Amino acid sequence: MAALTVVIPVYNAGSYLKAAVDSLLAECLPGLEVVIVDDGSTDGALNAVERLPVRILRQKNGGEASARNAGVKAATAAFVTFLDADDVLVPGALSARLDYLRAHPESSVVGGLPSRLIDERGQAAAVVFERMAEKYSFPFRLTDAFYRDGNFFPVSCSLYLYRREVFERIGFYDETLPVAPDCDFHFRVLKTMEISVLKVAIFDRRIHGSNLSL
Repeated sequence: MAALTVVIPVYNAGSYLKAAVDSLLAECLPGLEVVIVDDGSTDGALNAVERLPVRILRQKNGGEASARNAGVKAATAAFVTFLDADDVLVPGALSARLDYLRAHPESSVVGGLPSRLIDERGQAAAVVFERMAEKYSFPFRLTDAFYRDGNFFPVSCSLYLYRREVFERIGFYDETLPVAPDCDFHFRVLKTMEISVLKVAIFDRRIHGSNLSL
């Protein structure tokens, strides 16, 4: 059984996918399982990663939520996180969150901070981590009330590492939602538990003409 599963949903992101996978494998985390879910791509998205140590699932195009759910259901690890196919993991982001959950059995989810916005070539367009890090004392507790009081914190599922039991308690991503299923899932989680957030940079968000969400 793997120690940690990272699910990468892919739809026509062939020009970016290898960089995403390379950023995961570069951490050399023992027991890492990378599950790529090809959601009916037509651009040969998997060509660059088929020989890498990853698991590849192929399905007809069903949308973002469907691909994420397929990846979670295929995961063999007790811990699960995500990385979008056009983003890049920051070194140490996996081990920092995994170590936290192992050391805190009372916590079911742990998050971090976005690092940078990058352009199509991977060049920095804006630094996010430092500006967010100075706003909080870490680790801080992200709650439903935090948002209800009018505060902002990113809901991107790539920021969060989950015990797999969270999906058993909360359910999976809502495949009927045409947009923002990660937002819906995030707030369903917060209705039943708090999320610890660490002062750790997690990923670079790539901005390009085909982003599903910003």
